[in-house]
Amino acid sequence: MAAKATDRGKLFRIIAIVAAFVALAFLESAALPGGGRPAAISPAVTAGTDSVVSSPVSNLSTMMSPRLMAAAAGPGQGAIGSGRRGKAGHRAAATAIVVSSRRHRSLFGRRVSVTATVSVRRKRTSHRPVRPLNGSVTFYLCARPAGLPAGSAISACRRLVPVSARLPISPRGQAHLAILGLPGGRHPIFARYRPADPGAYAVSASASLTRVIAFSRPCLSTTVTGRLRVARGQSLCIRPPGRVTGAVTVAPGGALSLTGAVVRGPVTATRARGLRICRTAITGRVSVRSATGFVEIGAGGPLPCAGNTIGSRLSLRRNHRGVAVVGNWIGRTVLIGRNAGPEPPWLRAAPIRGNHVGGVLPCHRNQPVPAGRVTPPRPAVRAGGCPPLPS
Repeated sequence: MAAKATDRGKLFRIIAIVAAFVALAFLESAALPGGGRPAAISPAVTAGTDSVVSSPVSNLSTMMSPRLMAAAAGPGQGAIGSGRRGKAGHRAAATAIVVSSRRHRSLFGRRVSVTATVSVRRKRTSHRPVRPLNGSVTFYLCARPAGLPAGSAISACRRLVPVSARLPISPRGQAHLAILGLPGGRHPIFARYRPADPGAYAVSASASLTRVIAFSRPCLSTTVTGRLRVARGQSLCIRPPGRVTGAVTVAPGGALSLTGAVVRGPVTATRARGLRICRTAITGRVSVRSATGFVEIGAGGPLPCAGNTIGSRLSLRRNHRGVAVVGNWIGRTVLIGRNAGPEPPWLRAAPIRGNHVGGVLPCHRNQPVPAGRVTPPRPAVRAGGCPPLPS
């Protein structure tokens, strides 16, 4: 009787195991959309003379197919990337990009340095060899709306202005940029990452980082009697209805921004950090020499700087960080020589164009010699421009 009971117990255990397998297969077919076939059941593992039968509870993961495991995991679980699938059906790894800066406030005329850091958000679901993080980063300014709050998504900007070309990222996933020529105010900055291999990594865009371009003191909006001197290390600005009744001089290392002002005298700058003249009436001559920053005397593009009225000569010589002279009325001769340096990407056109000149307009000895037509140096009133400056 005892032997029969033992045989009966073994039989019941075998029946229970088979029933568990059948139930699991039924659950799999019910869980998958459109039905499905259960995963194949592996035979018992034999080692020597002992047969080992795996428990259906302890080996649940081996009996379930990957599709059933994905369905059981539910949304938000498992190593599922958010990028696009590659040619072989592999999903690209999601990436994140962050724009940072050591300082959030700079004086006008100083360089604005920003860093974009790209990282992988999730592990890749593919079993292919992991490729190094590579690709390029492009930096943008948000021109509209200018008062975009910090941390805003790139989709919140209605007009993006590129301030760099595509910069390759380093092995650490970083790209650095130093921006020259930003006007005063608040500037939301974005960065966008484009992978070299879209099948390995996904495109991503950063939230906005706000950089403030300020001045040494509040902008002048009153009348300054006599001369005005911008000392070394100072960044000054004059806005409407500000005016100066004498000469304006920018000392080496100083920076000046004139917007809607009136100057009853000449404007002279030597080795200035930056000079921006927009919508200003100047009765005397304007002379800018050996500037260490961007020189902007009227410019077009998404960061507007309307043209000026200059009653006498305009001279730009030996400036090596880029110049822009657009849409000005100049009463006498214009001399533009030995200038070089890249103009900001937001200009999107020749940096010297559309100027109405009452004298000669020679453009010479810009190194290297730029290609294009130079306006002939003959006395006349004309709308003229110089060929693009060398980069």
